[in-house]
Amino acid sequence: VGQDADSFRSQNPTHALLKPFLQKLKNAYTTTASYLQKKLPLASPTLIALSALDPSLRGHSQAAVQLKTLSRLLSHLVPTENIHLEIVRYNVDVSLPRFGDRDCVVEWWGHVFQRKDKYPALISLVKCGLSIFH
Repeated sequence: VGQDADSFRSQNPTHALLKPFLQKLKNAYTTTASYLQKKLPLASPTLIALSALDPSLRGHSQAAVQLKTLSRLLSHLVPTENIHLEIVRYNVDVSLPRFGDRDCVVEWWGHVFQRKDKYPALISLVKCGLSIFH
């Protein structure tokens, strides 16, 4: 609810139009949420695999699984030679900086991109994955 409506609601808590308005608002939010859950591709294998590009997931077994899935899904765009070894190495690399809540994903991946000799295929995969949304 916007500021004006919230102000009206707090100043007129018993107004006759308030209860029906709030009920319609609740129904609108519920209907919209249901529609979005049905229509958005939230279960898309590609979107699920792209979620592994979140550096905060590094170290989790599912992150490695999803990065491998992403490499398979994008195999027509990126080299897949040795990528599985690079993914395992990346997942346990203690020399990479920790990803903080306020860190930028693209800037964090820049640390990995500086290690071209260590992660050449993974770097190509990540660049491809991150550029999908641009």
